[in-house]
Amino acid sequence: MMKSILTALLITIVTGAYGQAEISNKAYFRKFLKPSHGKSLLILGENHGSMASAVMYPSFVKYLTRKTGLRSLLIEFGPSEAYFYNKYLETGNEKHLNYTLYAGAIREWRDAWKMLYDYNKKLKKPIKVIGIDFDRTRTMAYAIYSMFLNYDQKPQFVEALMKEISGPDFYSSYTIGYPNKKDIEWANKTKALLRDNIDSLRNFLSEKDMKVFREILENKAVNYADGREEALYENTKRIISESADSRFFLLIGRSHAYLNPIFADSNRLAKRISQTPGIKILTGSILYEDSEFGASKDKPITLFEISNKDPWKAFYPEINKEAPGEYHIVPLKKKLAPLAHYLDYILVARNQVRYTLINQKAK
Repeated sequence: MMKSILTALLITIVTGAYGQAEISNKAYFRKFLKPSHGKSLLILGENHGSMASAVMYPSFVKYLTRKTGLRSLLIEFGPSEAYFYNKYLETGNEKHLNYTLYAGAIREWRDAWKMLYDYNKKLKKPIKVIGIDFDRTRTMAYAIYSMFLNYDQKPQFVEALMKEISGPDFYSSYTIGYPNKKDIEWANKTKALLRDNIDSLRNFLSEKDMKVFREILENKAVNYADGREEALYENTKRIISESADSRFFLLIGRSHAYLNPIFADSNRLAKRISQTPGIKILTGSILYEDSEFGASKDKPITLFEISNKDPWKAFYPEINKEAPGEYHIVPLKKKLAPLAHYLDYILVARNQVRYTLINQKAK
């Protein structure tokens, strides 16, 4: 578990109508992100129902790229979703964001990726997005279709697959949500077709597109069923081990970020990675205080996690003292050391509001 000396550092980001938000103490990551011979993975766990992670994400990415040269962003989505984020970062065409779950539906996430696109244009070595989780069926299909569309001479099996995907019944038959039995059957059938014709694919696809197909085919995650945590681990381990990059940043649902789970009894992703030779991790989570989360009957639910929830509430005075700002990183050491059983650090987010759907009016 990484230990570091805390120094003050304030980084300000502008988030459109939401004004400025200061994220303090990012300098906590300096020691962890120093050059080393191995691979380093920084994990930040989030609660998917708050806009806080979208507001902070560009600031994290900018800080990490400036200070360390980090370029690999791991996401809790499949390689097909990552394909569309990468296409957007390359082109700036927002149509690619429409195929993603977050930026396609949530205003704050769309704004976040717009900021990253503007920033990425200035980098000599661009950011790349890598998916470690299962693919949504329609997202996978449309990524495959999008890549095939760039080629004039296509094998017959490719033409047939494209015809199926563009047919009138495909959209209504499959989902971009949680894969059901029918979705999984289609994905397995399509992957088998691609594997059976892998030599043909190599002959006409570019090296860049072939790499995306390889990620799709090697992805072990299927859905939310048993075995997902192991699949996330196997995908993450393979991606990091095979990459020429040495530093990685993963934003993921916080249940996967715990070194020891609070309520579950299985080893989470962070625990598994922490036990993997050659990969060191620093893992933490956003905790929400006086912050809105989702909605119940159109009324926001307000979270008070450091004051009301275990195990944090037992340390509320200490955490409150260490985290006076709107966004504050707190290392779990000294009086907070017992909490290092679960995480290396926490990021306290105060006074947050729930996210805005793109088809809703902004708050």
